[in-house]
Amino acid sequence: MSRGERVAIFALPALLCAAWTVFAGKDVNWDLLNYHYYLPYEWLHDRVLQDYFAASGQGYLNPVGFVPFYLLAASCHSVIASMALAAMHSVNLALLYLIAWRLFAHRDPGERRLLSLLAATVGGASAIFWATVGSSFLEPLLTVPMLAGVLLLIEPGRAHPLAAGLLFGVAGALKYSNAIFALAALPLALVASPRRGRAGLAYVAGGVAAVALLAGPWLVLMGREFDNPVFPLFNAWFKSPHAPQANMFAGRFAIADIGAALAFPFELVAPGPLLYAEITAPDLRFAALVVAAAAAFIVTPLGLRRPAGALTGADWRLLGFFALAFALWLATSVNGRYGLIVLLLAGVCLVRITERLLPISARAGSSPTAGPRAGFPSTPMNGHGASPRSISPSRRCRWQRWCRLHIRSPRSSTFAGSTASRRARQPWNRSSSATAFTYARSAGFCNCAMTAGRGPRSSRPMTAR
Repeated sequence: MSRGERVAIFALPALLCAAWTVFAGKDVNWDLLNYHYYLPYEWLHDRVLQDYFAASGQGYLNPVGFVPFYLLAASCHSVIASMALAAMHSVNLALLYLIAWRLFAHRDPGERRLLSLLAATVGGASAIFWATVGSSFLEPLLTVPMLAGVLLLIEPGRAHPLAAGLLFGVAGALKYSNAIFALAALPLALVASPRRGRAGLAYVAGGVAAVALLAGPWLVLMGREFDNPVFPLFNAWFKSPHAPQANMFAGRFAIADIGAALAFPFELVAPGPLLYAEITAPDLRFAALVVAAAAAFIVTPLGLRRPAGALTGADWRLLGFFALAFALWLATSVNGRYGLIVLLLAGVCLVRITERLLPISARAGSSPTAGPRAGFPSTPMNGHGASPRSISPSRRCRWQRWCRLHIRSPRSSTFAGSTASRRARQPWNRSSSATAFTYARSAGFCNCAMTAGRGPRSSRPMTAR
């Protein structure tokens, strides 16, 4: 991936999201008017012990995550503040592209870019995401470190559990509902290294360090003043006298039973009011993902899968995280904003499974696991880096410059002389040149670089006709 492409991956989504938030208009959501702006104001102006339930129970959530919004809104024009927030939120799309880039490593660069772009586009095709881009909500901001953590954990042999733990810890410290996704990523950390215990401890240590840094002071303050570090949440356990002794639960979107959970992906196609969001937000991707996964489950035992498109370790890690995160989300809140990481990754998983099912094979040699074919060695045979199997290419190489050559047997006097001089006159320099000539004569394909060409079979001297 070139440097210019890396810049474009982040710059283009930033421009798109900034333009969208200007078009969508000023953000005046209820949470903003109630506590998004007040929380950092209360904390920075030392009013925590003076204002009692000024913003209801939400007035005692960790205010650190809202500080960037507060500073922007207090010092900049609302358009500038919204565009700056939208640029931060756009990193989600860039990370979706990078995750998909890992998944489509078996494709050639052109197809890999196209499929990664498609996956990022389908991943971002969520009404919940675009409704929160450029707004004061924390969800699109904190999904960024979680997606970065997933990116650090899915690639076999190159995982970084400590850094991933830090990133998921940041998301969980600034918004407590993200803790379930940190839990869903723990299995990824455990399989990140042959030393599973060490990798798991590194992941947990990173998460604990992030929570201690970003939420520790606030938790200590709430515990000292209200006898509940997460006041007023879970007060049935901590029994603070300053709030009802009950566990607050956001149950307005709760799933009733297992049947409702199984029907949920299909209900999203035409959702009723308050199915999973405050707005009407149809989403076809989850139903399509269920159908695609069922189709993959059916065709795999029948031997209809393509080796180049088979699911790899990175695929299974991402799909495993998505399935566990989706299940935990359904079991807890089912709030679309709280499960934004699930909504974004659904598109990436859908495109990968669909590509797995399509009757399109990866190009020869593009798979990292592709080995020698037709008894030829896998090392290059000439200065151009071509292997013997590329002597007879498929029709996709027809745009290359062709020449019509006649091939003479290697035993001809044309190649007489010392070994050094003979190799100097040949466009290859390995001992298997005779085998390559035999293959080329039988196929009738050759050009002056011995990589691609087409001409009639002949044993006359090699001269252009």
